[in-house]
Amino acid sequence: IDNQVVVLKSNGNLFFYNRKTTLTKEIKTGLHSRNDTEGLAYNPSKKELLIACKGQPLNNNKNSKAIYRFDLGHNKLTTEPYIDLRDSILLTLVPKNNDNKQNKKLRQRASNFSPSAIALHPINKTYYLLSAKGSTLLVCNINRTPVQLVFLDSKLIPQPEGITFDKDNNLYLATEGQGSSGKIVRYDIL
Repeated sequence: IDNQVVVLKSNGNLFFYNRKTTLTKEIKTGLHSRNDTEGLAYNPSKKELLIACKGQPLNNNKNSKAIYRFDLGHNKLTTEPYIDLRDSILLTLVPKNNDNKQNKKLRQRASNFSPSAIALHPINKTYYLLSAKGSTLLVCNINRTPVQLVFLDSKLIPQPEGITFDKDNNLYLATEGQGSSGKIVRYDIL
């Protein structure tokens, strides 16, 4: 962001490294290690950071995960979830077919959704969230409502941990590889 590199630690602390002065400033957000913060995105139109929690949300709801906003102007976290990822809503996005065994597997992958990365689409401002657990990609509309759950090929992308868009709006997913080499996969978004 401008001349700063922002790093998020899993305990919720943010580190702002100024490239000009080479000084680093640490800010405690109010999130903790039990929230297991893993995803970080910048929303330039609102001058805020979006923080994805892989662990429990601040309200301790065991059946949801949350994305929080951090206002850069006031260095303050909004404690209400900006995006509330309830298991019950994610399960409605699982396609139904005649194979009960396949349905059960997909429902399990959906209910295991734990955001490991977040990106904001640069044109339509929709939200893209990755989950390493279950190798899934969730798309939320501009109103922050989950609208599509994509079940990624877990052989190609076994542990998705990174997401971004390039200047041509192509989507890039990074995977740690689960014991093999990591990969970056590009998807053309039409």
